[in-house]
Amino acid sequence: MRRGKCYLHSLLFIVAFLVLLVLLTSVNGRFSVDEFEHIHSAWYVRTGHVPYSDFFQHHNPLLWYVMAPFLWVFGHTVRTVMVFRFLMFIFTLGIAYLTYLISRALTDSKEAGLFSVLLLLSMRTFVGSALEIRPDIPMVLFGLLSIYYLVKFLQTNENWRITLCGLFASISFLFLQKMIFLLFAYAAIFVCQLSRKQMSAKGVLYFCVSFLAPQAVLAGYLMTTGSFRDYILANWLVNVTRDMTDTRFGLSLPLAVMGFRRRTRGFWVLCALAVALVLRDKKTSVELKTVAFICLVLFLSLSVYRQLSDHYFMFAISALCIVVACFLKIGFDNLKLAEAPRMLLILLVIFIPAHLQSREIDLVSDNDLQLEKADFVLANSEDCDLVYDGYNQFNLYRGDLHYFWYALGKDKSFGAYNMLTKNKYGDYDICELIRSKRPKFISDFEVDISGSGLAELYRKTRFDGLYIRKAESQQQ
Repeated sequence: MRRGKCYLHSLLFIVAFLVLLVLLTSVNGRFSVDEFEHIHSAWYVRTGHVPYSDFFQHHNPLLWYVMAPFLWVFGHTVRTVMVFRFLMFIFTLGIAYLTYLISRALTDSKEAGLFSVLLLLSMRTFVGSALEIRPDIPMVLFGLLSIYYLVKFLQTNENWRITLCGLFASISFLFLQKMIFLLFAYAAIFVCQLSRKQMSAKGVLYFCVSFLAPQAVLAGYLMTTGSFRDYILANWLVNVTRDMTDTRFGLSLPLAVMGFRRRTRGFWVLCALAVALVLRDKKTSVELKTVAFICLVLFLSLSVYRQLSDHYFMFAISALCIVVACFLKIGFDNLKLAEAPRMLLILLVIFIPAHLQSREIDLVSDNDLQLEKADFVLANSEDCDLVYDGYNQFNLYRGDLHYFWYALGKDKSFGAYNMLTKNKYGDYDICELIRSKRPKFISDFEVDISGSGLAELYRKTRFDGLYIRKAESQQQ
């Protein structure tokens, strides 16, 4: 018994070490343009603007409403950006804990639960995105909560559990519409359960009612603010149009996995083996087969996107870590392996991804210059000043020149939006907007400062790509 506790404590020690690496990544990692995008959107909401109508966005809105109170408490400063990073760190720990809970529920084993956390927190593909300020993180968190209650429902057939499953699935969707693919998996699972009389129609009804309740709140808000049509256009039609018109459509998933192979080749091979054997083995529990099926749907759903970044894989990786952990636990038990070889094998599985992750961590902050640039803009402008920042590099809390303030370009959301609205913003001319509205700061993103004559009005600051209006800042 003592040796068993020592083994579990050793696994816990490795988990704690990985959590430390995750925290260092959170504090010192560079900010992506997506993070500044969502901070700026939260500021818009905090200052009374309506998403989709007053400013362009193509994500579901709950993250900005969660972030807005933090802006009220901590203020419109760059320090608040690190508060948001810490919030994402807490969400990431919640995701890790849920992988533990689900794995333990599927195997009745703390060992499997710890395996899943080790796999998850050693994956650079996951960790690098899980700490960024983006809606994918809470989407995954509440999506896993939904899966957890689905597993508990399948084990107990208690309708209050399927009710919570639907509620958390709905909250997950309010953060990001990508969660819809989990609903596709649920639909197939429910049909299968109903056909086998392993689930009652009442259970499906409870799920649907609890799912639709938060969606009704969202619909009510959109209708009350007059932004329902803008929401449908920007959040759904623009995204679908943009993806469907891309020539790379359908090639994104195989190309992305090929790109990952050097970093996490062993993990993906293990995932394929685990999911295949779990679904094929007749002795596998219904609950584990269900989670494996969800993994398969989440992974294959990625093929619908025109291009994939690491954060697209977060939900699939989180679920796959659960299945792989259960697969390893069952395999180790069947082989009757002692604790020492189990520890050795799990270390071999996580060593390469954990080593790659640790190599990318800089003990010296890698985001100081980014925050300094954003702080420079704040310190040298007023709340009423306008800013042009076409690529989300420095504008956190200042107004923009146009409804479209990012995602510019014919092959991006701007182009898809004009295609759907009979070229509503076809006359968009950023140089003319700058001349007429005279923003305090501008970016050189898609702007030829010299060739457009704007060099007479703006001069370069010490920061790359950042220009300040000449008339009022000769001292800078």
